[in-house]
Amino acid sequence: MQTLRHINPDVAIESFTMNITTVDGFEQFKASVTHPESGTSRVDLILSCVDNYEARITINQARQTQQLAASMTFLLPNLA
Repeated sequence: MQTLRHINPDVAIESFTMNITTVDGFEQFKASVTHPESGTSRVDLILSCVDNYEARITINQARQTQQLAASMTFLLPNLA
């Protein structure tokens, strides 16, 4: 994230580490990207780096149902 902030300091970047494939995690994710009062998107882009297909689908589902911003998802291989 430090590199991204250095490239464009005018962009606000937030990082989250959570399991969004659980009910609680999904609700927490939706809450983190929407305005609490209006329910509208508070982000322009969701850049996700997930390690499984289920998480990728979950992000896309939240984006569509909440009418959120564009989404880019990268599936990361298990490097262990």
